Amino acid sequence: MVVLALCAGTGNAQTNPAATNPPAFEVASVKRIDNAMTAGGAVLRSKTPPMKGGPGSDDPGQISWPQASMMSIITRAYGVSSDQISGPGWLSEGMYSVFAKIPPNTDEQQFRLMLQRLLAERFHVALHHETADLPVYELVVAPKGPKMAVLHPDEGGSTIAEDNSDAPRPLVIDSKGFPVLRGSATQTVSIGTDLVRGTFRETMAGFARDLRLLVALSTGQGEMMNARIVDRTGLEERFEYQLEFARARPSDVDDPAGGPTLFSALEKQLGLKLEKGQKRTFDLLVIDHIDRIPTEN
Repeated sequence: MVVLALCAGTGNAQTNPAATNPPAFEVASVKRIDNAMTAGGAVLRSKTPPMKGGPGSDDPGQISWPQASMMSIITRAYGVSSDQISGPGWLSEGMYSVFAKIPPNTDEQQFRLMLQRLLAERFHVALHHETADLPVYELVVAPKGPKMAVLHPDEGGSTIAEDNSDAPRPLVIDSKGFPVLRGSATQTVSIGTDLVRGTFRETMAGFARDLRLLVALSTGQGEMMNARIVDRTGLEERFEYQLEFARARPSDVDDPAGGPTLFSALEKQLGLKLEKGQKRTFDLLVIDHIDRIPTEN
């Protein structure tokens, strides 16, 4: 069984506006992690610590990223997925620790501008924007309505999480065969021989980002492998839910022996649907220059 931590970040890039004084972190520390790399550039550590903090998290006043790839930093700074970035090959290999204090009442757009400024000042990032028309699928609510439970932390927290610690632990499976979320994790997926089971605790916007990987596990090929999935549910709450579907199906017809397709499972288990939409224009980032080693703190 393979366990994947889904990552995220799709959408249109936020272009840095013409501003003489863009927002900045109160204080920031950026360091390259040399001991995480081999001579050939491969990452030695098998488990990457989570990127904690920031707007929308339970710790909005700071970020604590003990081991983040440059690719993950750029995707967060510009609100794009990794396949919308063109740059040197080491972006996914070079690892950095980033710790920063965030001014009070900072929203996500301001936070991204702070990261963009940090990249420009510490790594001398220079880039330009291009566009491409890409296929889009829309995540919508099925006719019978959503079937997920709204997460109310002030009413006892999640019924899925078992503790609040992020310390590494062996995978725990519940009585129904689903992986158990740990600490502040928002999703975890177990991949068996025939079935994929996921446990989630997030918004529909976050789930829409995760669906690209789930589609790949369900279909294995086709147009949807490169499609963007956008949230059109209109649901803003944070939900907790579990999803089970069959791996790599040749058709969208349910097979009782193999389990439901992802598309059937979404509607029957969560009350959601994936519908094909019109192509949309997406922002592509082309990195013209970036330093591998940041300037000193």
